[in-house]
Amino acid sequence: TTPGHEIRSVDATKSTGWMRDRLDFQDEPLESIARSLTRKFDVETIFDSPELRRIPITADYQGQDLATILELLRLTTGAQCDFQPKQGNQPAVVTFQARASQR
Repeated sequence: TTPGHEIRSVDATKSTGWMRDRLDFQDEPLESIARSLTRKFDVETIFDSPELRRIPITADYQGQDLATILELLRLTTGAQCDFQPKQGNQPAVVTFQARASQR
């Protein structure tokens, strides 16, 4: 490999699952799940704490809407998951916040 590049195998079904209404994660950081939510639901995601980005998640979401997934993530991580719908030219936003006891 060349410097700065790495070749590795990926599971194509997991990488493209969002196109088939499926999000499948195996011990992936919450930040990775947030990127998938951005693609699938056209939302921006914000983290108020770097620690939240690294929380490992194993989950398989199939057919759930964004509100259900956020509730499941809240229950799994203990983080607050707030959704602000699109307003005018402003995009919809999901904010992941640590609860007061987590800080």
